[in-house]
Amino acid sequence: MWSTQLSADYATSLLRRAVKGFTVPIRPLLTAHAGVFSPTELKAITDAFDGILKDLNLRDRDDPVVMMMAKLTIELAKGGDFTAAELRARVIQEMKPKAL
Repeated sequence: MWSTQLSADYATSLLRRAVKGFTVPIRPLLTAHAGVFSPTELKAITDAFDGILKDLNLRDRDDPVVMMMAKLTIELAKGGDFTAAELRARVIQEMKPKAL
């Protein structure tokens, strides 16, 4: 399950976001995938997700687009080896309209 350090890191991250006015919906989705990702991967996923929301200026955590971004981030992360920056770029690329 989740390590004590990861829980402390997550709590610190959550507090930092709350102070800035952010709450992030990715945590329940990551909990549903417990055991799939290592603590390092979980940090990269949450860092990538934070960056995606910042890049797209998404602030309303009840917006269905935010949940869609969270799900896409996790699905792409299941593909394997990645950094937060790589995952962030892949999600943004996936969301760009495709040329017909």
